[in-house]
Amino acid sequence: MPCLAQFASTVTIWEQSGPSQLYLMGDVPVWADVVGVAFATCVRRVFGDKSEEWRRFSNWRGGRWTRLADVLVSRIKTS
Repeated sequence: MPCLAQFASTVTIWEQSGPSQLYLMGDVPVWADVVGVAFATCVRRVFGDKSEEWRRFSNWRGGRWTRLADVLVSRIKTS
């Protein structure tokens, strides 16, 4: 997926915070987290939950973006 390669180069910079932190800039989500979740949501909806593309994306970077999406969506639902 060419779009994934472009996203990966940006994510590498964002992830300087380290793999143990869920949010890119620390303890609070920032706009970059929202953009990443929007991209993940787009991949999931365009290709479908059962697609190879979604399986690859959801496991990419140890599943970090999928976990982040789950957390942010749950925060939105409880707000």
